[in-house]
Amino acid sequence: MCQFLSAKGETKIGTWNVRTLYQTGKMAQLLKEFEEYQLNILGISEMRWTGSGKLCSDGKTVLYSGHEDQHRRGVGMVLDKEASRALTGWKPVNDRIITARFQSRHGKTTIVQVYAPTEDADEVDKDDFYEQLQDTFDNIPSHDVKILMGDFNAQIDSNRQGFDGVVGPFGTAQKTSDNGERLLLFCNINSLNIGNTYFQHKVIHKKTWRSPNGTTQNEIDYVCINQRWRSSLLDVRVFRGADVGSDHHLLGARVRLRLKKLTVQKKVKPYAAEKLKDPEVSQQYKLELQNRFQLLQDMGPDLEDQWALFKETVTKSAEETIGRRRGSRKEQWIQGHTWELIDERKKTKGLRDRAKTEEEKEQTDHQYRDLDRQVKKSCRADKRHWLDKKSAEAEEAAKKNDSRTLYRLVRELSGNWNNSSVPVKDKSGKTLLTTEEQDQRWVEHFQETLNQPTPDTLYDFGTEETAEQLDVCEEPVRKEETEEAIKAMKSNKAAGLDEISAEMLKHGGDCTVEMLTRLMNRCWQEGQVPRDWQEGVIVKLPKKGDLSNCNNWRGSHSVIHPWKGILRSTPQKVEESCGLPVKRGTSWCCVRTEGGTTDFFNIITGVRQGCILSPFLFLITIDFVLRKTTGDGKEGIRWREESRLADLDFADDLALLSENNQGLQHLTTKLETSSGKVGLRVSSEKTKAMEVGNHTGQPRLNITVNNSQKKEGKAETHLAQDLPRRSKKGKHPLGGGGDSGR
Repeated sequence: MCQFLSAKGETKIGTWNVRTLYQTGKMAQLLKEFEEYQLNILGISEMRWTGSGKLCSDGKTVLYSGHEDQHRRGVGMVLDKEASRALTGWKPVNDRIITARFQSRHGKTTIVQVYAPTEDADEVDKDDFYEQLQDTFDNIPSHDVKILMGDFNAQIDSNRQGFDGVVGPFGTAQKTSDNGERLLLFCNINSLNIGNTYFQHKVIHKKTWRSPNGTTQNEIDYVCINQRWRSSLLDVRVFRGADVGSDHHLLGARVRLRLKKLTVQKKVKPYAAEKLKDPEVSQQYKLELQNRFQLLQDMGPDLEDQWALFKETVTKSAEETIGRRRGSRKEQWIQGHTWELIDERKKTKGLRDRAKTEEEKEQTDHQYRDLDRQVKKSCRADKRHWLDKKSAEAEEAAKKNDSRTLYRLVRELSGNWNNSSVPVKDKSGKTLLTTEEQDQRWVEHFQETLNQPTPDTLYDFGTEETAEQLDVCEEPVRKEETEEAIKAMKSNKAAGLDEISAEMLKHGGDCTVEMLTRLMNRCWQEGQVPRDWQEGVIVKLPKKGDLSNCNNWRGSHSVIHPWKGILRSTPQKVEESCGLPVKRGTSWCCVRTEGGTTDFFNIITGVRQGCILSPFLFLITIDFVLRKTTGDGKEGIRWREESRLADLDFADDLALLSENNQGLQHLTTKLETSSGKVGLRVSSEKTKAMEVGNHTGQPRLNITVNNSQKKEGKAETHLAQDLPRRSKKGKHPLGGGGDSGR
């Protein structure tokens, strides 16, 4: 096992200017060389990808940082499985600098991959690059092992005068260039050693760049390490055999450092519930459940024990019969004949590099260029063939109205994947680099979003008119009701924290229905549910805007399916017991992240997201609030005959209407007051004020919401209706959303 900074093992790192990865088949070629040279970490220059993000495939992780919208420059890193496990944080600084931090046995290691401006670049660009690089190093903890590598476009000679502690005696340039002097000064300030210059090799194993005509070769790529850990750098040399069609050679280094495997939650794959569509597998699963339930004569006196036995029986039966879902390896669209051409091109590159005479060099170089053109042409043909195949599958799915398959294929073809791996920032705008810091930030964000302060004044519902009493059936839950509730569950939905999917309940047979009915009746009689039923997991879903800002994400709350079953089978009972104004109890939630799930936190306000009763309870509440706001019938605009229209509503999006500024402000104030008494608040950030019609000579619309003034905004679309800027009658619609409640 290769581990960073270990006295027992070596870690292989490298840096390579690949010229571009924005080319068909180029990434697959790079990963092939990555595996062949058994690298653990590879820094990449000139990726030419846009944006920044993190990709995971086949046990490897790709981090990248590029220009926002142009395919130029760009840097990144490729990590193997061991390095991915040790990754604690990373930061895309800009399209020339990216950093990654790793946990090792004896401390932490920070690697910085760069792509410096060329020798002919403007002095301003060079100054900006090294200023940004210095800022990056200033933010690295002083106790970290620091490794700086990449394409510096710098030449350094063997003259060590004034820089004895920075360079070794084996520089290969005739004269140190301007970029070389900048690199020497930077390394001197930050106590770094330029690793290439400390190891003596043949010239062909030192030069990292070859001119297009093959007449000029220079050493311009470097691996640097802080002086304290200089002895840990065992070797730095060029590997000319690696080939991706670039004019740079792979520069590799061996480091005797050790990566410590972090204690992270292992991602458990869900059960392969799709196998239950096979009648034989379904029957086998049903029989396994029946045999296990028959052995449980008594499920225990405690409710928690009864639920634990039910969950264990269902999950173990699934483990024995259907097993876990196997991860689907990303389809490789490059065909075998293309890989043969790539291998042949690589062999030709070796012949070209070993050529002795000018005639041999010219001949092998011509063969290499010809093979390179064939590789590119073959890659494009393979990609077209793969796209045609997928398009045909999508067309067939559309004819069969198979929306699930069609959606998957369209996303796969379009490549429209939201990047959810960008490091988030704290409230002050500082980028959080470690996994622990990011997890804490997500917990903090959702805890503040889902929990609202208790209102200062609550409605006295005792003064309200008594509503008509509903006849509630208090009889135990019948087996038929449970069976109907299970059938009503939607398939192809993710399981909750208990790992029991709807399909596993549907194919469980009579024994599962009977055991679940007994469990539900016990919950109903005792007036409580197991702790697992009060827990949920929040799945982060990106919205528009900067994804490093937590406010540009929304959370989807997933609850376990047996809890949905009891709500469906006893709707009248639960509505009566959970109806307003009964105060809700505490539930616990965690947030699903890349490393697993965060710690649980309490939610003590609002309706429970994911519960089928939540929309019903919220609509009752918002209807009560609006009746208190507009109940006198004097507000709003003239509608039909003597009636008036004061509001347009869609869930928690409300639009208040009035014929003048004073009336609109009065409605808004009443809405704020009524909402506050039931624990809802009007969002001042999302509230807009709009004036419709021509009101020459009248003062501009100015509405105050939560002590925040809302001036007139642009016309918008509300409830699928366009409100024009000009109208015969002057109306002032105002929209505001209540985001949370008790």
